[in-house]
Amino acid sequence: MCSSDLSTILGLLETLTAWVRPERVDGNKLTIDGLELLTDPRRPDQGILLVGMHFATLDMIGGLLGQYVDFDVMYKPSRQPFVEALMCYGRGHYFEGVIPQNNIREVIKRLKAGRIVWYAPDQDYGAKQSVFAPFFGIPAATITATSRLATMTGAKIVFMSHFRQSPDGYLLNLQAPPETLPTGDDLRDAEIMNRVIESEVRKAPAEYWWVHRRFKSAPEGGRRDLYASKH
Repeated sequence: MCSSDLSTILGLLETLTAWVRPERVDGNKLTIDGLELLTDPRRPDQGILLVGMHFATLDMIGGLLGQYVDFDVMYKPSRQPFVEALMCYGRGHYFEGVIPQNNIREVIKRLKAGRIVWYAPDQDYGAKQSVFAPFFGIPAATITATSRLATMTGAKIVFMSHFRQSPDGYLLNLQAPPETLPTGDDLRDAEIMNRVIESEVRKAPAEYWWVHRRFKSAPEGGRRDLYASKH
């Protein structure tokens, strides 16, 4: 079994634990770099758009970070009713707001109210409302919602990555954008965002959710055959 497969299995077990056995989350150790970016008392009314990444430790980290700061989470609803119910139930242990990604009005409302809202834009949602920006040297469909939400609400952007350090220990990195975001140019913003995400993925590539088919859309509007079944 390759390290990526093992990390995926561990991530699924951690996710299930976070959802159905929240008391077990408390026993884990979390090291945080950059927590002050979320707790700066000088900006009590400014919302924060917490730009996450789809690492295998996502739900475990969400539960652990919730012990330090109060925040909401955006998520992609599941087409399976049982999974959808379990996901909302599980994340409801830690977050006041568990917001479907299509409920942009609620996200805007919460950011304007000074809330922290966590979402992970590093998935391929197709060419519509996306631009194609390089990700590991491949033009990848990258949604423009990050910059638009920040522009509409005045929210501060903070990037978040997280890694497994031991069976019960995790590292959370919080960082400001390497340059001012938003810039007013959707493609430029997407390039900056993808560079940050790529840099973090390189630290632990086996822990990234490659199963999300990040490169399935092609710039010409078609689909790449990278994920075609092999017989």
